[in-house]
Amino acid sequence: MMEKRYIRKDKSIVWVNLTGSLVREQSGEPKYFIAVIEDITKRKLAAQKLKESERRYKELIEAVPVGISITTPEGKSLECNSQAYKIFRYKSKEQFLQVPVSDLYYDYNDREKLIELHENEMLKEFEVRYKHKDGSVFWGSLSSIKQKIEDRTVYINSFQDITERREKEEELRLHSEIMTNVSEGVHLVRLDDGIIVYANPALEEMFGYNPGEIIGKDIAIINAPTDKTPEKIKETIMGILSETGEWHGEIKNIKKDGTLFWCFANVSLFDHPEYGKVLVSAHTDITKRKKAQQKLIESEMRYKHLANEMEMILDYIPGLIFYKDASNNFLRVNKYLADAHSVTKEELSGKSLFDIYPQEQAQAYWDDDLEVIKSGNAKINIEEPWDTDEGRKWVSTSKIPFFDEKGKVTGIIGFSFDITERKKAVEKLKESEEKFRTIAEQSSLGLIIQQDNKIKFANRALSNIIEYPLQEIYDWKVEDTLKIIHKNDLPYVKEKISEREEGVYEKILKYECRVITKSGKLKWVEIVSKALTYLGKYALAITMIDITIQKEWEEELKEISKLKSELLSRTSHELKTPLVSIKGYVDLLLQVHYENLDFYTISMLHEIRRGCSRLESLIKDLLETSQLETGEIVLRKERENLSFLIKFCLKELQGLANIRHHKILVNIDENMITMFEKERIYEVIVNLLSNAIKYTPPKGVIKIGSEVKNNNYIISIEDNGIGLSETDKQKLFKKFGKIERYGKGLDVVSEGSGLGLYISKGMIELHEGEIWVESKGNDKGSTFYFSLPIIND
Repeated sequence: MMEKRYIRKDKSIVWVNLTGSLVREQSGEPKYFIAVIEDITKRKLAAQKLKESERRYKELIEAVPVGISITTPEGKSLECNSQAYKIFRYKSKEQFLQVPVSDLYYDYNDREKLIELHENEMLKEFEVRYKHKDGSVFWGSLSSIKQKIEDRTVYINSFQDITERREKEEELRLHSEIMTNVSEGVHLVRLDDGIIVYANPALEEMFGYNPGEIIGKDIAIINAPTDKTPEKIKETIMGILSETGEWHGEIKNIKKDGTLFWCFANVSLFDHPEYGKVLVSAHTDITKRKKAQQKLIESEMRYKHLANEMEMILDYIPGLIFYKDASNNFLRVNKYLADAHSVTKEELSGKSLFDIYPQEQAQAYWDDDLEVIKSGNAKINIEEPWDTDEGRKWVSTSKIPFFDEKGKVTGIIGFSFDITERKKAVEKLKESEEKFRTIAEQSSLGLIIQQDNKIKFANRALSNIIEYPLQEIYDWKVEDTLKIIHKNDLPYVKEKISEREEGVYEKILKYECRVITKSGKLKWVEIVSKALTYLGKYALAITMIDITIQKEWEEELKEISKLKSELLSRTSHELKTPLVSIKGYVDLLLQVHYENLDFYTISMLHEIRRGCSRLESLIKDLLETSQLETGEIVLRKERENLSFLIKFCLKELQGLANIRHHKILVNIDENMITMFEKERIYEVIVNLLSNAIKYTPPKGVIKIGSEVKNNNYIISIEDNGIGLSETDKQKLFKKFGKIERYGKGLDVVSEGSGLGLYISKGMIELHEGEIWVESKGNDKGSTFYFSLPIIND
């Protein structure tokens, strides 16, 4: 406060009393200066001029962007601007001025503190908690000066709502507390020079530094030397951060004492109020995990060797062994089966019965397979004729359903053994009783003839199987033969025997059961019984085959099938590791040594990189195929807009379409909202669109449409490309069902794994939708459709 003289326009002098107050920003920086000028030339002439002064004063305080109020020491509000009562959430000035000043404070002692500061003429600016009209509390910054107006002491107050600033300060304090106490090692690094400006206690302990010791050091000090220097590692990571804003991955670090260890680091950019642009890096020690991974790799190698050994065993089994899916496609066969059809195992894989047998014969075999698939019941040792170049042969075929973890039949495991010789032996037995006995004695089949409740004949093979001497067997009554049957199988065997006793004596009975040999061994046998005439009288001939090894094979085949899926998944994961290394080194060469390479080398590196990308895509497809087969995929559906996803995919593929000079026409609903997993449906749309682009000759037209039908969104992708034959359509959605058009003069792109549509079909069906294709034939274009159910919740 001061008195000064000023000169009026008419040159007369006027005395004024000048009072000023500095208003600050929330950061504390000066914002502007408020000045109050009081004309004190003559009090008698002040009335009129005071009125004008008050008007201007009110306009001034009204224009100030902070709350202004004039209060008395007794706690009454005399005047305020609109900002003041709005801060306190009152509707009008009149309403605000009626409220006692003390009621505006959350803590009445803060009001007393203000009066005390005024009385002692101390600093009168501080932060205080106020109350809104509704009683809610907020923080305010208060600046107050004491002033005399017309011989009356008043307080001129200015205040601002600083609740948001206080919350941010509290948030920063909380973040600091969290940084101090988290288990991960966290540090901040200045982006411009790579100097560590902050490290939490966990990081200091992790790297073996004393508190504060690592501050001010270059970030390269914690990078362990590998094939790159610590400085080069730093440059690579910071270069990626400058472009993308984030980096995460495994990195080899070094402690203060030189100990090497592995960390997983998450690094991102952050604008720090004190340090400017910094890298925020969180390190997690993964040394134990890396050691566990190494052990897993070694274990997988051992498993791989075991799998190879099992493959070799299967190849040398003298029988036809196969594993097929529920769509009639061979997934795995042994060498014996492939040789029987004069092809390799690889050539037979993926083919169906209709690819290798005449239509009528293939249909009969497939109908038999379907019985097993639909019923879930195995067919064991079914004798079937087999026509070969050498004439008709007989095989004993067993088909076992393969179930996934949900109990669904996903395929069948089958094996067939050539029993032609055994069939011939049986025929010869019918020629004469004399020949029958001769052959029976030499046969490898266990044979017993029952007649008149006695054992009339038993051969050495039977004795060898059940380990009872022939003489003891001849002393048995017919019912004594049941004593060797395992007790759990006895009811089943009696049931089979009763079938003959109920009337059809000529019926051939065939069944399997377990027997207990005289030495106590458990064996599986196949028993075939048939009525015949022996020595002129009715008799029953029973053959017995030891199928214990065959049963063990069945169990091994089940395990092998399980191992097959695991092998596919693990092998794909194994391929990814060297692939990432190759791709990474190629990228490094192109980024770091580009200027030192000649054009030919650069072209070769780009070709390697493209090959890596293709192989990477194939591995991804193989992994997804394996997951589809084993049911490992669990959808994470969310409420999404299918229209937005289609447009996003189109934008990504527009460059490829432009290269092919295609015209793309889009006619879809703007809002197709339903529940689906965006990443999975993205794969489906990109696959269908890219196929349309690649398999349509240049300057083609691709149309994308949508419709709603039966509470489903149906998406169509139509092209005027190469079209599809009926044969093409049958194999299109199967594994490796790729349509080739080489050597036909068509400008199309046919690269790919042949798994895309198979995976797409699986993904759509997981969403309870359907996928199909329509085409009028070759060179007449195609239209692919897929549907997704409309789910509102």
